[in-house]
This record gives sequence, C-alpha cells and structure tokens, in this order.
Amino acid sequence: MKFKFGILFVAACFCSMSYAQLSTRENTTAVFKTGSRPLAGSYGLFIGPSIQDISDMANSDQFTWRGLPLINIKYYSTDNVEWRLGLQFSGKSSSSNGKTSATTPVDYVNTEKNSFNRISVGGAYHFSPKNLLDVYTGAYIPLGWDTYHKERTLGTSGIVTSKFSPVIGLGAYIGLQAFIADLPISVGLEYGLSGIARGGKQYKNVATTSGKSQTYYTEDNNAKGTSYSKLSLGDSSFGTDVRITFSYYFNK
Repeated sequence: MKFKFGILFVAACFCSMSYAQLSTRENTTAVFKTGSRPLAGSYGLFIGPSIQDISDMANSDQFTWRGLPLINIKYYSTDNVEWRLGLQFSGKSSSSNGKTSATTPVDYVNTEKNSFNRISVGGAYHFSPKNLLDVYTGAYIPLGWDTYHKERTLGTSGIVTSKFSPVIGLGAYIGLQAFIADLPISVGLEYGLSGIARGGKQYKNVATTSGKSQTYYTEDNNAKGTSYSKLSLGDSSFGTDVRITFSYYFNK
C-alpha cells in the first residue's frame, strides 16, 4: 500500500511540475537556425487580411483581382517592440485597336486599365516574451490610391474616362499569438477598431467630337447617368476589425 501511495505522490509532483512549465513557458534552450521566438533583430513574414482590408478591396475597381497583400514584414527593434510594413500593388489592363470595315475605314482604339495601391505602416508592443500566449497591442496607418483610365476613340471622336482616388485610414488593435512547438511559426488573432476614408471617387470624362472637347463628371465609369460640371465624391467607414494572422520568423 505504501508503495502505491509513493507512486501516486511522484506522479502528482510530476504533473504539477509539467503544468508549471507549460503555464510559464520559457524560451527553448535548443539552438535553431531561425529561432523559435522572435527577439531583437528578428524579422517576420505574415499574412492575414482583416475585415477592413477586404471591404477596402470591395470598394475599388480592382476587386476582381482577388488578391491578398503581397508583402507584409515585421521587424523587432527590441524583444518587445515590433514594426510592420505592408505593401500591396496590383493592376490590370486591356486594349484593342484596328480599323472599321466601312467604305472609308476609320481607326478605333479601346483601352481600359486600373490599379489598386496600398502601403501600411505600424507598430506593436509585446508585453511579455515569456507567456505561452504572446499578448500585444499596436496601431497602423494604411495609405494608398486607386486609379482608373478608359479610352474609347473612333476616328476624330472619342471619350476618355479617368479617376484618381487617394485613401487614408487609421487602426488600433490588441492581439495574441501562439508559437507552434519549436518551429519559427505563430498563429495569431487581432481585434480592434479601424477606419478608412476614400476621396476623389468621381470620374472625369473628356469627350471629343470633331476636334472639340467637353469635360464633365459622373458617378460611375460608364459615362452615363447624370453629368456634372463639377463633382466631388468620397466615402468612409469605421468599425470593429478582426484578422487571423500566420507568421514565419527568421534572422539575417
């Protein structure tokens, strides 16, 4: 009987020690080429568009590109301070040109192109590098611009429709991330508030007929509907924002 109680006592102590180690996780003592936790001088690549990012793409002419941010990089200037830079540039274009089959052929040109451009800068502060779950808070500023250009000409007549829309925003969040085993990989969740404003959403139309030009503005890119001699359009959105992130860390 004493032997059985002795085994139970040792098992209980072992479980207690294991729980303490898990709840106060220390940095691994093993040496990895990339390291399992980011420290000062570490870099990270991450993906994870937020609800606001998706909404921003949906409100642009470039949403059909169906893309995620191309480059998102982190840099730890200290063990607790992280800086972020995100870049997203995309575009598409189409064109056709030729001559009509009339008795007197006429040249025609039909081109269309647009672009979606975003730069996001921000930073985060990590409260403790020893937690099983790395808790942090941060903020970022998204900047960018959208462009649109469509040209349709037939002989000496035609119309050019264009748009340049600047974008600016602001976001703040709290987050946590868990590091997977001893791999230099983490999965995280960020929750906060963000807002974004877009200006210059009106379309400028320059119509040319027999060498004479007329400029007017419309609310859409089809040069139809109500035309205005002067027009300014913009929108903004603000609300809670959520993103799930996947990060990979490395050192130089």
